[in-house]
Amino acid sequence: MNAPIAALPTEPTNVIFTGVAGTGKTYRLLELQKRYDDSIAVCWDSWRIQQISHYGWCDVVCAVLLLEDRLMTVPEMMQHPLIIDKAAANKRNENINQTLWVQLNTHTHPDSTTVNSAQRSANYYFDKTETSQWYLLDELKPILTEQLSELLSLYDDSARQHYHQTHTVSRSCLVSFHQSYGYDEFVEGIRPRINAQTGQMQYEIQQGAFLALCAKAASDPEHRYAMLIDEINRANTAQVFGELMSVIEPSKRAGGATPMSVRLAYSGRQFMVPSNVDIYATMNTQDHSLAVLDMAFRRRFDFVTCYPDASLLSVLKDDAGKEVDLAQMMLSINQRLTALCGEQAQLGQSYFMGIDDIRQLAKRLYRQIVPQIMAFISLHRGEAYLLQSLHQILYGDNSVSYSLLYHPDALNYAADEPHASLFAAEAYEQRHSAESGLFAQAFVAVAENPSLSLESRSIYLTAAPYQQLYSVSSEDPYDAR
Repeated sequence: MNAPIAALPTEPTNVIFTGVAGTGKTYRLLELQKRYDDSIAVCWDSWRIQQISHYGWCDVVCAVLLLEDRLMTVPEMMQHPLIIDKAAANKRNENINQTLWVQLNTHTHPDSTTVNSAQRSANYYFDKTETSQWYLLDELKPILTEQLSELLSLYDDSARQHYHQTHTVSRSCLVSFHQSYGYDEFVEGIRPRINAQTGQMQYEIQQGAFLALCAKAASDPEHRYAMLIDEINRANTAQVFGELMSVIEPSKRAGGATPMSVRLAYSGRQFMVPSNVDIYATMNTQDHSLAVLDMAFRRRFDFVTCYPDASLLSVLKDDAGKEVDLAQMMLSINQRLTALCGEQAQLGQSYFMGIDDIRQLAKRLYRQIVPQIMAFISLHRGEAYLLQSLHQILYGDNSVSYSLLYHPDALNYAADEPHASLFAAEAYEQRHSAESGLFAQAFVAVAENPSLSLESRSIYLTAAPYQQLYSVSSEDPYDAR
């Protein structure tokens, strides 16, 4: 079983997750991204204070009186969370009471008999009682409630839950490399821009994904940031990283043992990778058409191999209660694939995940699993050995009764069976399907026809044909019926 992802590192980290397709490499990147991106519960208070900084003191006082909807003294207002947050947003802890008095007096109704202030604003919202208790003017409450709805929502009971669902503080950047991905997208490049005043086209140097992340990390040294690269070997890494190849090494980072800076190609400025930036990437080891990482690049990364993980797979049951063990199926197929085509031809667990019933298994085998195996055979053995090798990988040296493949020798299995008439149509279809493909047509009918009735009693709607992919069973698939 693949090791779980540990806590965030405390030192600069460069890691590449390698392995065959379907072993959860990209899933690991996404899980890492969750660890670097702050959970909302942690950041809620600071985010709320940041939002309050956009509002003036008068708005805040109005919001407090709207939230409380009662008479309040200035000392009571000073204890309200909104006032405390506003003081924090303005980085103030002194003379808050004087600020409140100024706002209340300045925006008091001009006909007030309890407030003596010569400086009155044309915008008035407040008045107070003889006992110095302040209140909002009733006629203005609907208007203020609408105008300050976003501020008021920050102190609604459901606000934290809503924020948890819709907001994150991102400290990561996820990109996917491809053949056309280059230095301009990753480091920096010259890009066109329309001048808003003149309408003319201009060209300017803009940061790429990695430099933009490094800029954020440099201004926030208390947190770690992550550059996440999916399919790193799909691009020319030497070209994409350029001069950064020298400075991504942990010891060359800012604050490292031998810190080093480089001059960027377009802007010409000196650049050093912050020590709180980590780099994670994935690499598919099966696709031989992709670029090979050179040794200078490889030595700057730790490599973690992701193996097929059978512990994540489930057991299916047909409507008679017979089981199909997907873990054993994957292990058996991979064992035979390794023997015939090599270790890099194995199938990852994702090929067998998300399957809930026999019909879905048939569809997955027909559309993804067997075609992938055929691709490996063509690469390692050649087209001439396709049918022979495919049978060898699916069933080994075992003779089977209910093959997924078209095979003349398998068409006589029902002749002397009690259920011969039941399988006659299926056998006939198989006999006449050689020119149309490698699969048994009755199997194709189950895999490609979601409306096929379970009452059709097709053998391919039972567990028996799929159990034979990892074990040989002579059990009658209809003995429970």
